[in-house]
This record gives sequence, structure tokens and C-alpha cells, in this order.
Amino acid sequence: YYYTIKAVQYPTGNYYRRIDSTFVVERELTTGKLNAKICIRATTYIDKSTEREWVKQEYVNETFDYANFLLNKKIKYLYPEWFQNINDPSIQLDMLYEGLIVQLKNYKVVLMDADDIEPYAPWINESLELERSYEQKYPKEKFNFVTVEAFVSDDKYTFFMIKSEFDVEILRSVLVMETNRFKLLQVEIEE
Repeated sequence: YYYTIKAVQYPTGNYYRRIDSTFVVERELTTGKLNAKICIRATTYIDKSTEREWVKQEYVNETFDYANFLLNKKIKYLYPEWFQNINDPSIQLDMLYEGLIVQLKNYKVVLMDADDIEPYAPWINESLELERSYEQKYPKEKFNFVTVEAFVSDDKYTFFMIKSEFDVEILRSVLVMETNRFKLLQVEIEE
């Protein structure tokens, strides 16, 4: 399994109310299938006076011990804060309509197609379709709603952080593939 922190801001349809929630998510490494989703905090903000006097109501999962969870699951952090300086400059990654693309020299290959990405990032097809529709509507512009923020490898797995950003909505997910497969694809491209 691998683990992520998922922060969600739910649209309530009301300008004077919003809900933020934070979850710890456990997914299977090889399939991206959701195994567990634990709510650790849910906060509702209400502006009762409509004068920006926000009242906060909060649920905190008192039974969940985050520090012990990390220790018991032997979790190690793969991404430094803000994902800085972890991209290999020789590898160019991009998210296109076809899926996750790696480019070395003048050759591109699909690492993971959009259907394979779906279990890891259920929002991917909608975001890529939105990007594609904007590109068709404004052909002289380049739109990059979906990007690869970072990737990092260990001996067994390579993790890719992808992000969709449109208007005020930001969605992030982690894609996983076996490191041997990733290296094999790199060798194929270089040859």
C-alpha cells in the first residue's frame, strides 16, 4: 500500500458556508484501488451574519493517532515539502490526453494511459477533456490544466505526483508504477 493525505474543500452552493475535510487514504500500490479512507478532521465554516464573521464547527477524529499510524505502517515520506528539486532534468514528463507521457530526446512514449490512471485519479478524464475542449476552442493558446509536479523512485516503485488546476479547483493524485518498468521504458526510448 501507499498512503496520501487528501484535503477536500466541498462546494456547498452557498457563499456563506464551506466545508473542509482531511483524510488519510490507503491505496494498493499496483492498482491504485482504494483500501481505506480515514477522516481525521472535518470543519464547517458559516458566516451567519453575512458580514464575514465566520463561525467554525469542527469534528476531530479523536480515535485516530496519526503518529502511531505512521509508525505502525512503517510509512516513509517520498516527497519533500513543495516538491522542489526532485525532477531528473533529463526526463521530461507531461500529462496529455493520451495519459502520462515521458519524453527523452525526440521520442515520446505513454507510461500510463488515461484509463490506467483513473483508479489513482478519478478526476483525470474530466480534467483532460476540459483541457482539450479549451484547446479546441482557442487553438492559438496552450492550456496546461493537468501537469506532472514531481516524481521519485525507490528500488521497487516510481511515484508520480500529478495535479489538475482549473479556476480555484486544485486536485492532486499520486500515480504508481514498478521502477523496473519505468527504467525499461526509458531504455527503449534511448535506443
